[in-house]
Amino acid sequence: MTMNNIGLYIHIPFCKKKCAYCDFYSICDRSLEEKYIERLSEDIKRHAEMLNSKKRLCDSIFIGGGTPSILSVRSLDKLLLAISSIKTVDGDTEFSIEANPATLDDEKLSLLSKGGVNRLSIGLQSADDNELSALSRIHTFGEFLKTYNSARRYFYNINVDIMYGLPEQSLDGFMNTVDTVISLDAEHISMYGLRVEENTPFGRMKDALSLPDEDGFAEMYLSASERLRGAGYEKYEISNFSKPGKECRHNLKYWTRAEYVGIGPAAHSFFEGKRYFCKSDINAYIEKATCISDTIDVSSKNSALEEEIMLSLRLKKGLDTKRIFETYGVNILSDFGDAIYRYVKEGFARLEGDVLSLTDKGMLVSNYIISDILY
Repeated sequence: MTMNNIGLYIHIPFCKKKCAYCDFYSICDRSLEEKYIERLSEDIKRHAEMLNSKKRLCDSIFIGGGTPSILSVRSLDKLLLAISSIKTVDGDTEFSIEANPATLDDEKLSLLSKGGVNRLSIGLQSADDNELSALSRIHTFGEFLKTYNSARRYFYNINVDIMYGLPEQSLDGFMNTVDTVISLDAEHISMYGLRVEENTPFGRMKDALSLPDEDGFAEMYLSASERLRGAGYEKYEISNFSKPGKECRHNLKYWTRAEYVGIGPAAHSFFEGKRYFCKSDINAYIEKATCISDTIDVSSKNSALEEEIMLSLRLKKGLDTKRIFETYGVNILSDFGDAIYRYVKEGFARLEGDVLSLTDKGMLVSNYIISDILY
């Protein structure tokens, strides 16, 4: 990544069914799909003109949702055509799309591959059909496996999403999912712990959910981290593991304060020192109503420093305290030394030379540690 390169995120809000745990902006009514893709294509081309005029090249494109793969072939074709107006880094742009196994077929896979997509992110979540049903997923493990094998004919860079801390889930059950995904030889594995959010079906029935306790939750994360590392996957971020050189370039932009532009309702941007997002309202977006949130200027020294500390400690490579001093004039080890050395002593963090990073155990409670260090 270079300072002149930029990432592009495109949001597709449509889903066939809302998953029980999901609090991302999505809708199950696809009657607006045609109008939405028309509006989205216009917006992409408008952004293309702006970025091209500033001589900004996209080195990462990510289509997320929702369920982007639910779009019709016609809609996908139109979307890919609009994206082609964005100037990219020749031969070196990571182009990802999220997919649900139940909404992909050979026609769509071929279209995506020919349209420039070179990285597929498939939401498995679990290899256990009972757990998939509890999550309200619309696919079985068998359907996932069929989709994965078909995708392998078109894509050489595939991510698989899995989840832990699910209702009724045991450590052995989760490790079976981990081992199953390892056997598929995917290039990248994203592993997310279940968070019960209020505005979700799980949130509305949280008292009835039988979830692993805190120790069980931690054991799943730590055991899976060790198993994945032993299989050749490097944990480069709290929830993300990859084979060497297969880290997700687009997601790394979020954690390194690199710039990206988001298009579509609920899409966030970090551009020219400001953070902003498009409000979660598909109708307002289609009607071209003002839906951009108030911008937050994070270009000041204090804001940039705070963000860099928070984001860097999510990454395995950690925080370079020497570079922080050279850039911001702040000596992390002297200003926050008491908390830092306490976490190092307790095994939650490590300090190697000038680099401060979190251990697997520390990553489990990263929000608490970062808050304690900063505030």
